[in-house]
Amino acid sequence: MRRARARGPIWNCARSSWRPSARARTRWPTRSTTRAHRTTIRFLSALGAHETAHATPSRTQHVFTLGGTVGNPAFRSVRAKIALALPCLVLVMLTAASCSPSDEQPAPSEAPLISAERVCGGTLNEPAASDLRTLTGTQRFRESTVPSATPVDLEDFLTTLRASDFGHDNFCRIYLPQEKLDFATTAFGWTEEAPADFTPEPGHMLFETGASAFTDGNTTSIYFPCRAEGASGSVISARLYDSSQGAGPLQISILNSVSRAVADGLGCLEESGLVEGRPERLTG
Repeated sequence: MRRARARGPIWNCARSSWRPSARARTRWPTRSTTRAHRTTIRFLSALGAHETAHATPSRTQHVFTLGGTVGNPAFRSVRAKIALALPCLVLVMLTAASCSPSDEQPAPSEAPLISAERVCGGTLNEPAASDLRTLTGTQRFRESTVPSATPVDLEDFLTTLRASDFGHDNFCRIYLPQEKLDFATTAFGWTEEAPADFTPEPGHMLFETGASAFTDGNTTSIYFPCRAEGASGSVISARLYDSSQGAGPLQISILNSVSRAVADGLGCLEESGLVEGRPERLTG
């Protein structure tokens, strides 16, 4: 009688191990990181199988040995388990395939838009947030043009500032919704002393906050005392660089609010002399 040709995985009874036939090996998945393959391995292991790897120059073959002989009751028990569990295995593999990474949502193409109250790590008080909206003519902002950029964090910046030498470190940038260049940047750095007897030039405006505060078009400056442990100076120089070209009271309001948050984080708010709300204009 002609023997029927094997069409799928067969049992190697002599060795009491399971091996795919030559035809099945072309379809059976090799060792990989797919969910379906890992599910198969866990399924066979749950039935008591032991995995053995056989390396060849071209690939590594993995054999799952169940142990026992065909006449052994344990062997027959394993075959019965396979017959009962096979439909469940197929269902699990189909479910894993339907949850493949191809179904994941695409990454955002732009950084998220946020409100003025959340700009610069949430350091703008209510008057300053309102002044930012007035200054820019928009309600929403971005802190970066990179979609995956991490949000501005005040505590992270304070760690950087405490260890900084003289010079300014950027704290946050503010972008308008459709712009690729930042509208404004705030920066802070240590210095030995605030400017004394500052005489404003034409176009400059002086304000009452900190040790010294003024604007000169697109640059706003505030100096305030701050004695922080381990700092390289005793005075902080705060800067706001923006593209508004001369809306002094609005600019100083924004920088003063951020400066108060920085001073509070460093533990020097009380000695800083930074006022609450909008600083009063003195001259200019």
